[in-house]
Amino acid sequence: MVTVCKIIYWAINRIASRPSRCL
Repeated sequence: MVTVCKIIYWAINRIASRPSRCL
């Protein structure tokens, strides 16, 4: 589904943007 792909891409971008927040 395109929606799932969009969510995954958004999540990856968010995590990559602030890795320190995840840690």
